Parts: sequence; C-alpha cells; structure tokens
Amino acid sequence: MLTIESLEAGYDRTPVLHSVSISVRPASIVAVIGANGAGKSTLLRAVSGLIVPTAGTVSVDGHRVRFRSEREVVQAGISHVPEGRQVFANLTVRESLGLGAHTIGRTGDITARLADMLELFPELGSRMRSYAGSLSGGQQQMLAIARGLMAGPRYLLLDEPSLGLAPQVVDKIFAALRSLRQRGVGILLVEQNGRMALANADEGCLLEQGHLTMSGTGRKLATDPSVIEKYLGVGTAIGGSTRQMEIAAKLATALRL
Repeated sequence: MLTIESLEAGYDRTPVLHSVSISVRPASIVAVIGANGAGKSTLLRAVSGLIVPTAGTVSVDGHRVRFRSEREVVQAGISHVPEGRQVFANLTVRESLGLGAHTIGRTGDITARLADMLELFPELGSRMRSYAGSLSGGQQQMLAIARGLMAGPRYLLLDEPSLGLAPQVVDKIFAALRSLRQRGVGILLVEQNGRMALANADEGCLLEQGHLTMSGTGRKLATDPSVIEKYLGVGTAIGGSTRQMEIAAKLATALRL
C-alpha cells in the first residue's frame, strides 16, 4: 500500500498542504479533486520527491520513502506523470520509452515492457520512430504515461491526464487506467474532470486549500450534493436539498455507478 500520512509541503516559506493523509491500495484508483490552487499538484510533487515535504511521511508497503534521489523514489515503486505531458520533443517515441526504463538495466525486461506499453497504447506502435514533438496531444499523453510505466511502478501518480484532450481520447486514457488497475497498479489520480475521475475511482478525496476535507468511495463523492454543486459542474442555484438529491441521483445514474 502507498501510505501518505500527515503530509505537509509548500514552496519557499509558503505552506500549501496541511496534514494530508491518503492511502492507495494496489489495483485501485484514488481520485483527488478540488479547485485550482487547492494543492493537488503539490501533493503529487511531494509524494514523488520533486519537492521535499516539510512534515509527514510517504511509505510503500510499510517502507518509508527517503527522497534522497529520483532513482530511490522510482526503485521504491513510485512513478510520477506530471501535468502537461512534458515529453522531449527531439527524442523519438522509442527513445522516450527507453529513457523511462533507465533504472531497469536488463535488455530483456525493457523489451517486455515495450511490448506491454504497445498493448496498452496501440496508437504508439506505428510512431516508434517519430519524434515526440510530432505526435498529437493525445498521443503525447499516452507516451508520457507509458514512459512513466516503463520503470514498472507499483504506484502511478497522474496529474491531469485529460487536460486539453478531445472526449474520445479521454475515454482511451481512462480505459488504459482501468486496464492498469486490473494489472494490479495502484493509481493516485489528480483530475480537474471530477465527473470522469470519480466515475472511474474506487476512492475519492476532496482537497480544499491544502486540507483534505472529504474522502470516501467514488460514488459517495459523486453523489454528495455539496461536491456536485462546487466541483461537478452543476450550478450553485439548485433550489433546496430535495432538488440536490434529485440531481445527485441522476448524476449517479449517468456515471453508471
């Protein structure tokens, strides 16, 4: 289990996260939703060691992550796919995937991982010699996720994987996440598209101004009237608790929860 306990972090002398605790089981998706500036990306950066937490702990299967180097974080079983894809435009798809496998060291393992990635994202198969900068936005997002998976993580941190993508591409990305869950990977997902995130999540967390204010099943958060009103695209003038519950029930049906 990936265990985040009483985590605090920020930038310079400005605190952003305040005693956040979240657990991610293998073969599960935990979605973190909240407004812009709530601290969602900071949470992932602190878990992966891109910024060093000021308090709290991160543990993988009972072993504390020390954040002494990127290699140690990856070897602990954590891989982070940041917001914005951040592919290397002048590297080919094949080179980019190989870069993600730099901690493996065995050619046979790399070949097997490549085969797994092309099974997960078949669109990349015909683009292996193409430069990453020539890919569509959706293909770049697939490449970014595949690159993160080449290290064979037990836990994947994903920051806004649907950002800027067409709906049909978003569907493919989330289908891949469900497949990863079936393979046993635990996923900590930060996603602005709260409806899609909670529809696919086993657990959900609401982060507000750096504080974890609500957690529970994806269904619980997706049907909570206050979450619907603030974060799932339903207007603020709902007209009373009965109307809120009607909307919650309709949303749950629409999400097929």
